[in-house]
Parts: sequence; C-alpha cells; structure tokens
Amino acid sequence: MRICLAKTRSFVTRGPAFAALRPALAALALFCLPLCLMLCAGPAGAEDITWPGNGTLRNDPFLNPNALYPDALSDNTVTVNEGGAAPGIVYGGVTDGAGEVARNRVTINGGVIGAAGFAGYVYGGLSTSGAVTGNSVSVRGGTIGADVLGLVYGGWSSLGAVTGNSVRISGGTIGPAGSGVVYGGFSGSDAARGNSVSISSGVIGAAGNGVVYGGLSTSGAATDNSVFISGGVIGAAGADSRVTGGASGSGDATHNTVTLSGSAMDVSRAGSESVG
Repeated sequence: MRICLAKTRSFVTRGPAFAALRPALAALALFCLPLCLMLCAGPAGAEDITWPGNGTLRNDPFLNPNALYPDALSDNTVTVNEGGAAPGIVYGGVTDGAGEVARNRVTINGGVIGAAGFAGYVYGGLSTSGAVTGNSVSVRGGTIGADVLGLVYGGWSSLGAVTGNSVRISGGTIGPAGSGVVYGGFSGSDAARGNSVSISSGVIGAAGNGVVYGGLSTSGAATDNSVFISGGVIGAAGADSRVTGGASGSGDATHNTVTLSGSAMDVSRAGSESVG
C-alpha cells in the first residue's frame, strides 16, 4: 500500500472561534482518512494459487464458468496438480479491460483442464485491450481439453501488444481427442513481438491437427517470435498440422524462427508468414 503524506501549516488552536470549528474539523477528518487510504492503495497484491488447494472455481470476467484465476493482474503464480474438479479455464492473470497483464506464471503438473464435451483453455495472461507482457505457461503433465480441443496461450490480447510471453511443454496432452493449439503470444490488432514456444515432450493434437505459433497478430506486426522443438508429438498421423515462428494477417512478419531437432510429426512449417 502506498502511504499519503501531506505537509500542513500550523495555526492557532485556541479561542472561541476554533472551539466552534472543532466538530466540523473532526467530521472532515473522519471522512478524509478512509478516502485517502482508498485512493492511495495500490492494485491487488500478487497471488500464489494452487489447485486443488487455495484456489476457487468461479465465473471469469467474461462469465465463463469454472475458471481458475487470481484477482491481481500481474506477478501471480498459478499451479494445477492432479485431483479435484476440472477447471474449464486457467489464467495467470485476466482482465476484460485495458489493464496491463504481466509477469504471471502458470504451471500445469497434472489433472484435467476442460469439462467433458468442452474445450480446455490455459492463458498465461489475457487482457481485452491492454498490453500482455512477459507471462509464461509450463505444461509438465495432465490433459488440456478433456475430450475436445485444447488451447494454450502464453499471452493473449484483442487490442493490445503482446510481448515476451512464452509456453514451455515438457509433458502432458493438449487436445487428447481432437486438435491441440499452442500460441506463445496472440494479438488481434497490435504487435506480437518476442514470444516463444518450446516443446521437448508431450502431445499436441492427439487425434487431430497440431497447431503451434510462436507469435500471431491478426493485423499488427509479428516480429522476433520463435518455436523450438526437440521432442514430442504434434498432430495425428495424416492431419493438417502446422508450426510457424510468427505470422500476421495484414502486417509485417519478420525475424521469426522455427528450430526443429526432433519430434514425431508430419507438419508444414514456416519461420515468418504474412497471410493477408
């Protein structure tokens, strides 16, 4: 919490004139103190959430049910382990507004994300119209997507820039009965810059397409995004799977890279791609 300090000037506190003012001054002090504390308080403090554990499943800001997320927008840690009811969506930080969502960490060690018959979603950070910066998702085990589509985003914004977000996959299955989709960062209209995906093990799209983007922007620039794959399975046999370092629908896509050193997959791949 920030503390408000103000310089005051001394004045005479004796005599009948001051005595008449005392009740009004006391009332003013009672009103101003809580107002000052409210205005000077910073945003909600960073949170450390574990599921099952101290987390709570509730509607997210978009009214999606069974979401696991902290109230603070930045510097949170969210961990999902085996057991408990299945969250439908997991966020490191989320806002349906213009606030920046930054430096959150999500780790999936086990369990299931997504109820039967529905897709499962994991976001390191999501802001509808603000910047999304430096968030990360680590998938070490578990299942994302239950029996349908599974999606993982390091960072996502509809209107803001998405910068320096990452996804690291070393186990688990994303899309066990359908397609799996992984984005280091996605922006609907601003730049996607310096986002990354690293895959060393696990399955993406066990029964459908495996789709991996380091960074994607619908209408902004996509620059310096990367994908590194050293193991794992991406897409079912014969599926239309794809790995792309960075792509833009109508902007520039430059200095994006894909590095493959292993993995059982049959995919088309591109470093940079302009698809507009």
